[in-house]
Amino acid sequence: MNLFKICKMDFMNTVKNPTLFLCNTVFPLIFILIMGFITKGSYGTKVTSYDYYGVTMTLFFVLNIALTESNTFMEKRIKPGNVRLIYSPTKTSNIFLSKIFACSAFAAICYTILMVIEDKVFNIKLGGEDFIYVLILVLVLILFMCSFGAFMCCIFKSEEATNKVMSPFIMLFGIFGGVFFHVDSLGSAVQKLSCISPLKWINECALKIIYDKDLSMFVPVVAILLVGSVMLMFLCKLTFKPEAYV
Repeated sequence: MNLFKICKMDFMNTVKNPTLFLCNTVFPLIFILIMGFITKGSYGTKVTSYDYYGVTMTLFFVLNIALTESNTFMEKRIKPGNVRLIYSPTKTSNIFLSKIFACSAFAAICYTILMVIEDKVFNIKLGGEDFIYVLILVLVLILFMCSFGAFMCCIFKSEEATNKVMSPFIMLFGIFGGVFFHVDSLGSAVQKLSCISPLKWINECALKIIYDKDLSMFVPVVAILLVGSVMLMFLCKLTFKPEAYV
C-alpha cells in the first residue's frame, strides 16, 4: 500500500474523531476570548488583550498538536490497523510518515478555520495583508510538532507515556514563551531563561510580522522548523521498531 492511500486512511480516522476537531478549534477560541476578556484593558489600544492572546494562545495550542499526533499514532482504536500495515508489503517508514502527514493536514484545516474566524469574526489582528505569512508560520509549526509527537511515540511506544512526558514540557514552553503573561517583567534571570523556549522566538516572529511588518525573522524561523521536521522524521526512521509497536 502506498503512502498516499495510508495517509488518506489515517486522515479519515482522525476526522471521524469529533473530540480532536473541537480541541483544535472551539476550545482554543473559547480560551482566547476568556483570556482576552479577563485581561481587557491591560495591553493598551494598539495591542489589545484579544490581539495578544489571539496570537500567543493560537501558537500554544499548536504545540499541543504533538498530543493529537500521539493519539493518531498510538490510540488503541487505531493500533490494530497499524499492526496489519506492519505485516503488509509496505515500507515501514510509510506507517509513521502517514501519521505525521495526515495529522498535519487535519491540524492545518482546524487552525486555518480558527485563524480566519479570529480575524474575520472577532477582528483579532493576525497580520492583515500579511496574514498569509502568519498562517504559513503556523502551518510549518504544525508539521514540526506532528513530527516531534511521532518521534516521541517511537521512543516511548505508548500514548499514555508519550503524553505524560510531553505535556509538562509543552506547558513550560508556553509559560516561558510568554503565552499567559509577559515574562520580561519577572526580571533578567527569567528573561534569559525564557530564551530556551522555542515558542518565544516564534511568538516574536509572529508579532513582528503583525505589528511591525517586519519579515526579518520569518525565513530563518520557517527554515529551522522545516529542517527540524526532516531531522525528526529521520529519527523516527531510526527509532521506529515494528516488533516493539506490536
